[in-house]
Amino acid sequence: LGWLRLRGQRAGWFDLSMGTALLVIALIALLCALLWWCMTIVADREKTLRLRENSLMREIAEHNRTEQTLARRVQEQTALYQFTDRLHHAASLTEIYQAALECIFTALHCQRAAVLLADETGRMRFVSWRGLSETYRHAVEGHSPWSPNDPDAQPICIEHIATADLPDALKPVVQAEGIRSLSFIPLCAGGRLIGNVFAPEEVAFAMAIARQLASGVEQKQAEDALRSNESMLRSITDHSADLIFIKDCDSRLLFINPTGVRMGNLDHEQVIGRTDLEIFPDDPEQAAAFMAADQRVMTSLLPETIEEEVRSPEGKSFVLLTTKTPRLDAEGKVIGVVGISRDITERKRAEGELRLAAQRAEEASRAKDDFLAALSHELRTPLTPALMTAAALESDPALPEELREQLAMIRRNIQLEARLIDDLLDLTRVSHGKLLIHPVVTHVHELIKHAQETISQEVRDKRITICLELDAPEAHVHADPARLQQVLWNLLKNAVKFTPAGGSITVSTSNPVPGQVAVRVEDTGIGIAAAELESIFLAFNQGDLAGRHQFGGLGLGLSISKAIIDAHGGELLAQSAGRGKGAVFTMALNTTPAPALVPGRQHGAPSQSVPLRLLIVEDHLATLGAMSRLLERDGHRVFRASNVEEALTQAAANACDVLISDIGLPDGDGYSLMSQIRHRYGWPGVALSGYGMEADVRKSTAAGFAAHLIKPVEITQLREVIMSVMTKVSV
Repeated sequence: LGWLRLRGQRAGWFDLSMGTALLVIALIALLCALLWWCMTIVADREKTLRLRENSLMREIAEHNRTEQTLARRVQEQTALYQFTDRLHHAASLTEIYQAALECIFTALHCQRAAVLLADETGRMRFVSWRGLSETYRHAVEGHSPWSPNDPDAQPICIEHIATADLPDALKPVVQAEGIRSLSFIPLCAGGRLIGNVFAPEEVAFAMAIARQLASGVEQKQAEDALRSNESMLRSITDHSADLIFIKDCDSRLLFINPTGVRMGNLDHEQVIGRTDLEIFPDDPEQAAAFMAADQRVMTSLLPETIEEEVRSPEGKSFVLLTTKTPRLDAEGKVIGVVGISRDITERKRAEGELRLAAQRAEEASRAKDDFLAALSHELRTPLTPALMTAAALESDPALPEELREQLAMIRRNIQLEARLIDDLLDLTRVSHGKLLIHPVVTHVHELIKHAQETISQEVRDKRITICLELDAPEAHVHADPARLQQVLWNLLKNAVKFTPAGGSITVSTSNPVPGQVAVRVEDTGIGIAAAELESIFLAFNQGDLAGRHQFGGLGLGLSISKAIIDAHGGELLAQSAGRGKGAVFTMALNTTPAPALVPGRQHGAPSQSVPLRLLIVEDHLATLGAMSRLLERDGHRVFRASNVEEALTQAAANACDVLISDIGLPDGDGYSLMSQIRHRYGWPGVALSGYGMEADVRKSTAAGFAAHLIKPVEITQLREVIMSVMTKVSV
């Protein structure tokens, strides 16, 4: 400054006073700048010190937080380790639940927690809890944020109960419990009063507890189930009445239950680990069979059930029904065989007795059938000449009317005897299910009229009024006319039998529903008691009159009639208002369309007036004589034979048109005779026999007979069959 003053004075820029003033001002400015600079440096240093202090405080706070986090994690890991240890040593699920709750309380310092599990219906139920009232548990139980089958359930945190979207019925209960926030962890649900926000590490720890708890629960449940299954299996094997055993791949016995030990009288300790060859050294064949069955099962990988006759080491024999199944390991490799054997010795003995009883019953049934067939043949054979003669004389106009009426009475009684024999055979057919039906389109009204004609004499004798009301528009059925006529005859015969003299019988038909015809036979007879209606169709049943034999008959007609109607798919019903009030029998059958009218075909068939050459073979001489005389009266030439030898001689000497032969002959049978005649001469044949079972008819057809007639035979029936056979031959 002094230099600047001197230079200024010398240059004449200013004087001394002015120079001094300027210098003072410059000095003041310089001092101010210096002061400002110093203050700036001090302020910067203070700022730097404050920044350093703040950084240091933050480092201290972060260090404290890290220490707290580490301490909390150590505490959590310690609690988790302790929980895991308790899981391994827990004796029950209750201990596992309590250990989980203690772990949660210790690590998270919460006031409320609970463990819920889904029951068998999928409903969540409390299994353990702390700090929760009964009201809360009752209201919350059954609610769950997850589905029981959800494979990826995630934690759910509710920070503010007041604003949470909870069911209206549930929110007041939660708030009343004092809960402000909730955390739902899969498997566990806990509630605690810790503020408004749940820390992520707390949720993670809860998830770790949940995973450990889930694993522990699952393991404990599996252990309990395993112990339960082992106990149940031990109880089953120990108390089973069946022999249960397990073998390895070499057929060495690994297990056998007490029943097997008792059954074979074995020593359990001595048989374990041994093969069948070692257990049954005295019976190597049996042991080899057992081991061969084991190998078959293990090779085929299929179970096998066989009956085995077993002999114990003491020589006791019994029969076992054994089922062997391959035993597989976890990888599907065969490691042995499992077997279950049941002692069926008594059952086999009972089955043998049943078979023997069935065989004896079958033999007795066959003997009965043979007896009935033989009885039928022996009863029918002598009736044939009597029926033929009576029928022929009855139709002879040269005889007096009174005599012809007596002959008609004889004919009717012979036919009645034949009908009784037929009933016996029909009963046998029904009992064996061999009642044959040959259905054709038949008009029911015509059959009713025919049946009425057969009982007309009995109706006249008892002065019974019979009224036919055949009003059904649909009356054609698909049925066996002979069998259906048999039913109608039985119904009308019974109505006449049980209706007193002067009574009435009404036969009516109707179509109660489209496609069905009903035949109603109503009488004013003795009626049927209510208790008897249920058994009226049983064989040999005649109600409470059965023991009196007042009305005759065998009591088979209704039983056979119902079997015939059942075979046609129809229905036969009986009704009565009681004793003395008559009875009603209703027969219902399905209808069929009426057949179209087809003009008869014209053939050059011989008429009845054309004489034929007939070879008749019959060992019953009365029948042979009666048939011969009546057929010769018709103009036929008859050659007679009483056995097979005579028949073959007559056939060789005389050309005939038709063979009429009995089946049972002294030196053979009609079947072989027909076969020879058919083979040598080609004649048609008619079988005439007292044997009329289906098997007999089939044999006749197989032998070559064109028709099979059952004795007794009326001459008119024989004439019709002969003409029918000749018509077929001419066609």
